[in-house]
Amino acid sequence: MRPETVLSPLQFSDNDQKHQGYNFGENKINVSSLNHFSSPVQGEGFAIKFVQEGTERYSIHDNSFDVSAGHYLLLNGEKSGTVEIDGSANTKGICITVSSSMVEEVVSFKRMPEGPFSNPSLSGFLYTSDFLDNCYDLNNQTGKILQSLSQRVVSESMTKDDLSEEFFLGLAEAIVEDQVKVYRQLQNIPVLRSSAKKDLFRRVQKGKELIDECFCTQINTEQIAQHATLSQFHFFRLFKSIYQLSPYQYILNKRLDLAKSLLLESETVSNTALETGFSDVHSFSKAFKKKFGISPRQFSTDQK
Repeated sequence: MRPETVLSPLQFSDNDQKHQGYNFGENKINVSSLNHFSSPVQGEGFAIKFVQEGTERYSIHDNSFDVSAGHYLLLNGEKSGTVEIDGSANTKGICITVSSSMVEEVVSFKRMPEGPFSNPSLSGFLYTSDFLDNCYDLNNQTGKILQSLSQRVVSESMTKDDLSEEFFLGLAEAIVEDQVKVYRQLQNIPVLRSSAKKDLFRRVQKGKELIDECFCTQINTEQIAQHATLSQFHFFRLFKSIYQLSPYQYILNKRLDLAKSLLLESETVSNTALETGFSDVHSFSKAFKKKFGISPRQFSTDQK
């Protein structure tokens, strides 16, 4: 199905099969709402495949990606493969192409002696086979833009007049900033082959996503490592190398940040401890004070 070029607002449909799009030279944006779809994928530039609802299944060269709601797939360069959608309800997605020349423009601006791209290999990472084609959640700069865009499409308030080169430049900058972090995380993985680095990164990221979903439960490193298809020790070492925190420290920080938000919403200390997975109020209070320098009871009192 070819995207229909429209002047009306971009929108998701619950029942109708829709595929709408706008072109801005080499930059493109398409919005789809489909329940059965199979098509070749011919990528160019930097391609973002974001799913707002449902699942899109991509097969790109030797890799398979199930892109589920609240996630996006980022590809670069000329890519070929297939995409399939098959479900009882419509899968709603947004596909965006950001031209390589626009990304290069951002990189050139940031390429300065003390800047993030002073390292030539970092700059080259974006344009070579070393680039990590990968699926991400929305907890980064690119994700924030996609989340905002998706909300506009849901409310049917996004028209072609709302989009310009500035939108794509902002997205290009977000891609670059996110990929600087990914490049550095990949370099922290103690193996030489690029393909092995990518595989290990994706496995550890899979474990991290499980933590993000279940950090308030009594999940342990062994369970997370099994989900990532790694040994417990291998997962522990790789996670710490990539994120500069152990899995336990990462879980603890997630729990404490959530606890702080709950206390700001006037939740009681005892309920907060229970809801964020701590075994008792004492261990919660000790961890909270260590991180924030104040007891949860005092913090709660100070907000009133």
